[in-house]
Amino acid sequence: MNLIFILPVYNSKEIIESSINTLLEYLAILSDQYKDLLFFIFIVNDGSNDDTLFFLKKKMKYYYRFEFIKYGKKGFIYCFSYERNRGVGFAIKFALKKLANIYKSTKFNQRKNLFFIMDFDLPFDLSIINESIKNLSNYDLVNIDRTKKRESYNVSYVRKIMHRTLIYIIKLLFLKELKGIDDYVGGFKAFNDNFFNFIKDKYFISNTSLIQLELLLYAVLNRFKIFTVFPVFRKETLKFSTFNIFKTFKFIFKVLFELILIRFNLGVYK
Repeated sequence: MNLIFILPVYNSKEIIESSINTLLEYLAILSDQYKDLLFFIFIVNDGSNDDTLFFLKKKMKYYYRFEFIKYGKKGFIYCFSYERNRGVGFAIKFALKKLANIYKSTKFNQRKNLFFIMDFDLPFDLSIINESIKNLSNYDLVNIDRTKKRESYNVSYVRKIMHRTLIYIIKLLFLKELKGIDDYVGGFKAFNDNFFNFIKDKYFISNTSLIQLELLLYAVLNRFKIFTVFPVFRKETLKFSTFNIFKTFKFIFKVLFELILIRFNLGVYK
């Protein structure tokens, strides 16, 4: 079984080592449970203007081919980069396109593949990876819901209000299409080969986190089965937060424009 991760990164030099190590340590645990595990981590540097790319290149020399000596399991980490910051949605689209180009490789097409899109700071307890693995045999896509449990989104009230405002706007615009789904832009999605083969050549409008909404629309409007997990927020990520009110208001104005485009182009997702 292959686990394929897409991790967009922007101006995050402080957490490069901790994030990679945390993910690798968890994969080492999984490799004991799933004997045929092979992982591929695709890191996309979204035009960082700090030393993120420098630290990534430095780490790649060590991590490019990683081997779990204890279990004899192998994994690969790849880094892609471009100069101008384009947004997390663009980074995800970039990675999906790269994956579509290499998907014919025998490393992929002769094994079961599960795909994970995650925020680079790994804000949620990584047990959601294993929970997704267990459910992606019966479901096509795993979505997170941070609205039901306090431990799913233990952040500041300002940030929580901003998030719930965006959720409310999306509900108003897509009430019919997304009935029964309560969280749309969380930084985690997992899906199987069936769903990846469907979306790998599809068109995405968003360059922001609304690409998570677009993935849901592709799933819902084409009758893919969705499983919901309720993640536990990792307190360790709070000290690395780059959140500020100005950036959040700027983001909201940007996504409002994208939401209008998505609303008036629903036919794209069918």
